[in-house]
Amino acid sequence: MDRRLTVLEARFDTILPTLATKADIDAVRLDMQKLRVELTQALNDQVKWMIGIMVTLFIATLGVNITLYSDLKTIILSKQPVATNFEQRTPPLLAPAAR
Repeated sequence: MDRRLTVLEARFDTILPTLATKADIDAVRLDMQKLRVELTQALNDQVKWMIGIMVTLFIATLGVNITLYSDLKTIILSKQPVATNFEQRTPPLLAPAAR
């Protein structure tokens, strides 16, 4: 029985210094809290950028649509025939060669 008790005491003396103390657990909690704050700040920064880009794209798309609408409105109100193929819309780049 003394031998078994000595073995258990040796194991206990070996394991005891490696166990976490209350101070160790508090330090880990503090580190986790700091990490949580940093992660939240990084996520908020990303959301701000995403919203800014989405607003910019919306305004750009709206501007293009307004421009196209006003150009189409001008064409329709001018009552001019609209060219139906490419050759009617653009003049030739080079004069035809004399034969």
